[in-house]
Amino acid sequence: MTRISRTEVLDRTAGRPKLSGTSLYGANLSNLDLCGVEFRGTNLFRVNLRGAKLRQSDFVDANLSRADLTRADLRRANLERVNLFSASANEADFSEAVLTAAKMGRASLVKSLFVRADLRRADLTAADATEADLSGARLNNATLERAKLPASILSSADLEHASLTEAVLSRSNLTAANLTAANLRRANLSLCAASYSSLARADLQNAIMQAIILNEADLRQLLAANCVLRGAILIGADMSNSDFANANFRQAEMAFAQLDGANFARAVFLGANLALASNWHNANWKGAIIDSATKLPAGFRDIVEEAVFL
Repeated sequence: MTRISRTEVLDRTAGRPKLSGTSLYGANLSNLDLCGVEFRGTNLFRVNLRGAKLRQSDFVDANLSRADLTRADLRRANLERVNLFSASANEADFSEAVLTAAKMGRASLVKSLFVRADLRRADLTAADATEADLSGARLNNATLERAKLPASILSSADLEHASLTEAVLSRSNLTAANLTAANLRRANLSLCAASYSSLARADLQNAIMQAIILNEADLRQLLAANCVLRGAILIGADMSNSDFANANFRQAEMAFAQLDGANFARAVFLGANLALASNWHNANWKGAIIDSATKLPAGFRDIVEEAVFL
C-alpha cells in the first residue's frame, strides 16, 4: 500500500479521484475539501481530518481508527464497515450517512450529529455520544453496551433489537423511539423523555428509570424485574403482561395506565397514583407494598387481598 503526503492528496483530489489502496497513516488533512473522494479500503489510521469537508465521500472498509474527525462534515458519506475504533469525532456531522456495521467502539462522539443516519448493526460499545443528536437514526441490532448517551436526542430513532446493556441514557430524548425487543439491562434512563415510545418485549431488568416520562408508551410484555421507576410518569402507558416483580414505583404517576396481566409481585408503590389505572384487577399484586399515601382505584383494598397494606 503506497503512502502519500498531504501535498499529493491535494494534487490528486482536484478532480475528486479515487484514493483507494493508498496509505494516509498519520497524515494532516485538516480543513481540506475532500467531498466525494473515494477512500475505499484506505489506511487512515491516526489521520488528522479536523474540520475536513467529506460530504458524500466513500469510506467503505476504510481504517479510521484513532483518527481525528473533530467537526468534520460527513453528511451523506458512505462509511459502511468502516473502522472508527477510538476515533475522535466530537461535533462531527454524520447526518444521513451510511454507517452500517461500522466499528465505533470507544469512539468519542460528543455533540456529533447522526440525524437520520443508518447505523444498523454498528458497534458502539463504550462509545461516548454525550449530547449527540441521533434523531430518526436507524440503530436496529446495533451494539451500544456501556455506551454513554446522556442528554442525547434519540427521538423517532429505531433501536429495535439493539443491545444497550449498562448504557447511560439519562436526560435523553426518546420521544416516539422504537426500542422494541431492545436489551436495556442495567441501563440508566433516569429523567428521560420517552412518551409515545415503544419498549414492547424489551429487557429492562435492573434498569434505573427514575423520573422517566413514559406517557402513552408501549410497555407490553416487558421484562422489568427489579427496575427503579421512582417518580416515573406513566400516564396512559400500556403495561399489559409485563413483569415488574420487585420494581420500585414509589411516587409514580400511573393514571389511565393499562395493567392487564402485569406482574407487580413485591413491587413498591409508596405514594404512587393508581387511582385511574385500567384492568388493575387482572394484575398480580402478591406482596406489593402499598401505604396510606398510595392513591388506589375504588374497591382495590376489598378485591386485592394479597398486597401488603401499610
